Amino acid sequence: MHRVMWGAVMGLRYRSGPYLASTRSYSLGDGVWFSRSHEWMKLDGGVGTVGITDHAQNELGEIVYVSLPEVDDAVTGGVTDAVAEIESVKSCSPIYSPFSGAVTEVNEEVETNPTVINSSPMDKGWLFKFQVAEDSDEPAVELMDEKEYNNYVEQLDS
Repeated sequence: MHRVMWGAVMGLRYRSGPYLASTRSYSLGDGVWFSRSHEWMKLDGGVGTVGITDHAQNELGEIVYVSLPEVDDAVTGGVTDAVAEIESVKSCSPIYSPFSGAVTEVNEEVETNPTVINSSPMDKGWLFKFQVAEDSDEPAVELMDEKEYNNYVEQLDS
């Protein structure tokens, strides 16, 4: 399978808007946060759970293979070092982490049954959990709350 960047295959356009140009401080509280590359992260007491959004799984189509990190692997926040990969019938997509840290758990179910990501991307289809590094006060990528993310997706689809 030819490996290409996710955004190019999915035809995604990365736009800025007033809801993305915010310069607010990221003292993230617990909750679910979303990235422009369509990962979600649930932050709970310094532990992040990462997966892909429903929009992403819909754009990818049937997911056929998932490559996850190993427990204790170091995670580098940002969009330069992929932590995991998802292959679908359309493309291969890198998965990034918004923070640096260390992997504490992987979802083995998605490795043996990757279509669970299609049926339950924000619940049973989570990919990995990681302990946020103590010196990782700010995310390495801009994160949005659910309302901001939904506005972002609407802009992409228009």
